[in-house]
Amino acid sequence: YEHAGLGNNRGDTLNLTINYSLRDNLNMGWNVNYVRDLNNIEVLYRAVALGWIDELQYIDKAGYTVNDVYAEWIRSDNFRVNLTVTNVFDKTFLDQSSVGDYTHIPGWGAVRGYNEAGRDIRLSATFTF
Repeated sequence: YEHAGLGNNRGDTLNLTINYSLRDNLNMGWNVNYVRDLNNIEVLYRAVALGWIDELQYIDKAGYTVNDVYAEWIRSDNFRVNLTVTNVFDKTFLDQSSVGDYTHIPGWGAVRGYNEAGRDIRLSATFTF
């Protein structure tokens, strides 16, 4: 996981995407992203090598499932409108690709990544000329 202060792990990831065309000019889609948890990851190799701590420590990375949806209306070849909702169920999670949670390790309580953004709703219009 970590050597010379750098490293990262990510659990097995499954992504399912379903797209559906209601009409020629109206499309919808749903995306599910599942990331399996990782447990007992050895960390702080560098801290041991430098003598800051006596032994390796362990962290866990919680798994999560995030759902996204979209709808797209195509008015013409030059104009379309898109509505996207990411993290539909407003799931709170720490992405496994970010810094892990070391807060349970004495002396490392400030080391933790940031939670991902909650639900995000975006409406966009595209005009090409």
